Amino acid sequence: MASEQSESKEIVYTMRRSTDYRLFPVNGVWGGPTPTGEVRCDFIFEAQELPDEIAYMVTPDGLGPEVRRDGNVRLVREAQVGVVMSIGAAKSIGAWLIKRAEETEARLAAQKRPMPPGQNA
Repeated sequence: MASEQSESKEIVYTMRRSTDYRLFPVNGVWGGPTPTGEVRCDFIFEAQELPDEIAYMVTPDGLGPEVRRDGNVRLVREAQVGVVMSIGAAKSIGAWLIKRAEETEARLAAQKRPMPPGQNA
């Protein structure tokens, strides 16, 4: 008589961060297909560039109001990190990101918290 044991199989992954792990602020992405058929994306952070100089009036009480700002104020997109991946990985990562975004929206709605600024519902 054959044994009717059911075998439980599992794979356990131990999660670790590399010693050179860094967390990057990201609010945009730029990229596209590579000539070799992969997907490249540069994760960017868009922010206002700092002025070259800011001058303040000195008063008897100390630092007074700002009197002058020199330098062009402009938006800068700084590439934080670039990645190249297969089409399958890009689709899988895209689906994962969409699912996490939907879970976060649902959690915020359940807590009756507004969406963060700049987010579309």
